[in-house]
Amino acid sequence: MIWNSRLAGRTDVFPKTLAQYLHIVVDPIEVGIAPAIISGYDLAVSAMVNIPQSTLPVLKLGNDICFAQAASTLAETWAVAVVPGSKAFMYHFNCLNPWDGPWKGETTHGLDIVFALQNYREHLSLGQRRSTERFARDIINFVNGNEPWQGYDVENPTSMVYFAEADGQEDKSQVVDDRALDKTGRRSLLEEFASKGVLDKVMDAWQMFMRGPQ
Repeated sequence: MIWNSRLAGRTDVFPKTLAQYLHIVVDPIEVGIAPAIISGYDLAVSAMVNIPQSTLPVLKLGNDICFAQAASTLAETWAVAVVPGSKAFMYHFNCLNPWDGPWKGETTHGLDIVFALQNYREHLSLGQRRSTERFARDIINFVNGNEPWQGYDVENPTSMVYFAEADGQEDKSQVVDDRALDKTGRRSLLEEFASKGVLDKVMDAWQMFMRGPQ
């Protein structure tokens, strides 16, 4: 995953470090929130070493606070900005990493670039090759001022979900209601605490985690 190089060489146990910082920054808001996040993401606070199974939930929380929440907030803000001639377009890249390694079968950051540029399409399934073509075509349409799909609207928020099974024959990408988590593949736990003003604090905890143990 995209953070691997920054985590390499660390000797702390990642779930423990992240849980510690969540308590530090979120407990002053409400003492029950940090345990709910830790439990909801299944952070293995009892782990003794870092293995892919215990690291993956940490990375999922990082993905949600750094990318998913940020993208949703930006799309909503842009959509209500009422800038003449401008629209927001939201997409979710859910294609699975097809290659052997600890993150095979996961949607990994950087894989979207591989799909957009089609560097290794000969190593993809037919379904994923078709998805790369749609993804690249939509990007080209967008940068040329065309609408690749319906623009994001706060009253009727839609998004494109790019998806094809790693061994499938079909491109299953589709435009969906962005509020339908079963369609977008997003997790909702952090959104449940958004009204408590906790998201900025979760980001603070993540940044502290990335700096390493103090």
